[in-house]
Amino acid sequence: MRIAVLSGKGGTGKTFISVNLAVAANNACYVDCDVETPNGRLFLDDGSECAVRKTTVLSPMFDKDACTGCRACVDFCAFGALALVGGTPLLFDEVCHSCGGCLMVCNYSAISEQPRQIGQTESSMRKGLHVLSGRMDVGQSSGIPVIQDLLAQANNPLIIIDCPPGTACSAAECARHADYCLIVAEPSLYGTHNLQMVHEMITALDKPCGVVMNKVVDLENPAEQYCAQQRLEVFTRIPFDRDLARDLAEAKVMVEEDEEYRLLFHSLLERVQGQVMA
Repeated sequence: MRIAVLSGKGGTGKTFISVNLAVAANNACYVDCDVETPNGRLFLDDGSECAVRKTTVLSPMFDKDACTGCRACVDFCAFGALALVGGTPLLFDEVCHSCGGCLMVCNYSAISEQPRQIGQTESSMRKGLHVLSGRMDVGQSSGIPVIQDLLAQANNPLIIIDCPPGTACSAAECARHADYCLIVAEPSLYGTHNLQMVHEMITALDKPCGVVMNKVVDLENPAEQYCAQQRLEVFTRIPFDRDLARDLAEAKVMVEEDEEYRLLFHSLLERVQGQVMA
């Protein structure tokens, strides 16, 4: 069972929910797919040995002696990753999708492929919890290959996916692999707009979803109104709490620190699992 935890922006509480759900479960895997700014390990790093693996993609290489400058590869590339300069193809790595199309259309065997590192993944164990985290290399434009590498390594019965914030391709890639999507929302107009964006993305992917309302205050809550209008189930409401914020700033895992949060996250996990099994 794969549960993806999403939010419309950073700072909503997505990692807080993901980490505590994973720790509350037994024999689970926590996957930090926010590969631009991964921070789940700040909560889960207990000094255990970590296995590091490079993530690579295939990039075309051009044999100048064999290349005739026919432009077949340049014209074929739908992503604009190739240009013909001085009679030789020039590759723009940042927009190459490693599809291999240029290799296929070359009639002169002038193109080969070689691995190019774009990031890395880290794997460790913490009290029975499998922790996976990925990081893009500086200057890379897409983290999707790193995300795919991470998800390929996750094989526990229960997998909690800490998704990138927003609705970009990387977040959609995570949601696409999930059995259930849990949206973390804030009770503000801005938070409601972000909630709507994520909900629309998940709906387009035809995935079931529910909501956790975080930082709730005793005021009008437009996000709650949106959930009622869209018939989105709100599983739990976590109040705004300065003490909680202070504990999270110290990288504390709340299900291990506070009985109230242990019960809350166990209940949340059971309800989400019940939705998947229904």
